[in-house]
Amino acid sequence: MIITEKISNITQFLDKYKYLIAALAFAGLILFFGKPNISFLNKKTAEKKELEQKIRNYNVEIKRDSILHLELENNPSAVERVARERYYMQKNDEVVYRIEEQ
Repeated sequence: MIITEKISNITQFLDKYKYLIAALAFAGLILFFGKPNISFLNKKTAEKKELEQKIRNYNVEIKRDSILHLELENNPSAVERVARERYYMQKNDEVVYRIEEQ
């Protein structure tokens, strides 16, 4: 008798909330087994953050290079400085020693 009452209570509950249960089950299936599931979305969010960081880094690099470009166009001593620092160029009558840190 008690078992039949429990079963009838369960069926009444299911009958009362069948649309809510179906909607929750459908949403769960879509979230976990659909094409854009939760792990896929998390992965794409992390990838997006990484790409945004790269964009910020590239923008800083572009600003730095554009400032250097303007300096090289307008200042002849800047050309000499860059040639010596980056390309290790030297004048004919001098010897340059390069010391690298280990």
